[in-house]
Amino acid sequence: TAPCRYGRCAFCSLPTMSRGGESITSEDIEAQIDFILSNYNEEQLSEVGKVSVYTASSVLDQEVLPTRSLLYLTLKVSNLPNLQIVSLETRPEYVEDWELKALKNMFDKNVKIEVGIGYETHDPHLRNQILKKGLTIEELRELMKLLAENDCILKAYIMLKPHYSLSEEEGVIEAINGVKELHALSQEFRVKTSVHL
Repeated sequence: TAPCRYGRCAFCSLPTMSRGGESITSEDIEAQIDFILSNYNEEQLSEVGKVSVYTASSVLDQEVLPTRSLLYLTLKVSNLPNLQIVSLETRPEYVEDWELKALKNMFDKNVKIEVGIGYETHDPHLRNQILKKGLTIEELRELMKLLAENDCILKAYIMLKPHYSLSEEEGVIEAINGVKELHALSQEFRVKTSVHL
């Protein structure tokens, strides 16, 4: 798929690693999905409990992964008997209510949609001025509201010692503060949240 359109995170090399210059169509992506699934037999696929969708960008950015192709994938995996979670890695600004509803409608009620984001660190100055993440607390709260309304799960990545200017102790404290903030938001919005360090 195409590289991340945001492409400003100071710590991320994915945008430069994914510039191939080739135009990738929906048909190309769907052929890749078919190819991947064809490598597993029915018994192997029946054991799948979680499908994680990740690109070198944001899965819910429709210019990177067209909704058509994402729905194609969900249709292909929707009948997996043990599927419980479909995890989508994205930037929060690409999460839209209508798309979450469309994805949820593809699955049995037992399957949850998990939205994974790079929260990175608690301190807004460190997150947005130093690391250039571009994620405000207001955007995070808006995301939590959308996830709550659609009964989705949040997966948030936190960096342990996200910048060399922090001591080891400060890095640990920063991570703890991030976990505390995410826990408080999880409680406030009643959104199940997992944190990955």
